[in-house]
Amino acid sequence: MATIVDYLESKQLSANDPSFASLVFALIRKADPDNLEKIRQTWPELYDEMIQRYNAPGGAITASEKDYIVECMR
Repeated sequence: MATIVDYLESKQLSANDPSFASLVFALIRKADPDNLEKIRQTWPELYDEMIQRYNAPGGAITASEKDYIVECMR
């Protein structure tokens, strides 16, 4: 069961207006094996993309994203 602290932290997270995908990516990063499997079954496309990005340099998987990463590093 979640706690009041979890609820209050969720308010802080949502106040920053993150995208749904970024929240799911964060869930994937934090999940234990049982919950990770639930996430994978619920959002398989996002799970696959997260794994692809995790293994790609800088998380960039397209040429334009790679260019963006290079520009950000200048």
